[in-house]
Amino acid sequence: MNASQPARIVRTRYLGEAAPVAPPADLNEAGMALWQRCLAQKSGLSEGELLMLEDAARSRDLAEAARTQIKAEGLTVPTSGGWKANPLCQVELGARARCRRG
Repeated sequence: MNASQPARIVRTRYLGEAAPVAPPADLNEAGMALWQRCLAQKSGLSEGELLMLEDAARSRDLAEAARTQIKAEGLTVPTSGGWKANPLCQVELGARARCRRG
């Protein structure tokens, strides 16, 4: 989160008290955008929902990082047995699936 941006206040359903919910400090651009979009659309997230959002945001970051590396390396990589699918394709696919479930 940018120092100039205040922490978003979210009222949890179970505690009934307002508390600032700052995004995890290690989120990158894609994860941060997902975090902010979700909090803007829904207020009153429970602690469990916040954990799910955090997992989804981190998965989004992982998917974007894998996509960036795939663009640099290509969809296939040379191995001793010939050309194979870039293993990062599976990483991206798994991360995107986790993000959608979150």
